[in-house]
Amino acid sequence: MRLEVGQKLDPFVVEQVRGDTMRLVAALMDDPNPIHFNPKASQSLGLGERLVTQGPVAVGFLLTMIARNLGRADRVVYSKARFLGSIFENDRVECSGEIIDIDDEAKIATIACKAHVSGENVLTLTAQVDLNDSDLI
Repeated sequence: MRLEVGQKLDPFVVEQVRGDTMRLVAALMDDPNPIHFNPKASQSLGLGERLVTQGPVAVGFLLTMIARNLGRADRVVYSKARFLGSIFENDRVECSGEIIDIDDEAKIATIACKAHVSGENVLTLTAQVDLNDSDLI
């Protein structure tokens, strides 16, 4: 398979963001922010009664999509994320991506990615991927 500008990545869907996973990640990261493990903390901040997903986990959804499409996670050499909303416990997250540039000389592709919850764009990510030693270019 050869990548082309305008090509869409196969989507990646997280059917249900689980609260027990958020609590585990909070413990592993020693994350003191209670919105990731205590629903009352989310509620007290006006965020509703559900836990809020950690930013690195949300970015991981998009990086997983890239890795599944390109065969290896270590191809990502740069990424920049912008959070536009929150991903909450029990949300369904739909991830999409599109090749927006290919540098044939450097063998680097740039991918624009989005994460949506209920049709709302909650996260964007631009990633550059190394295509050296691949048949993708």
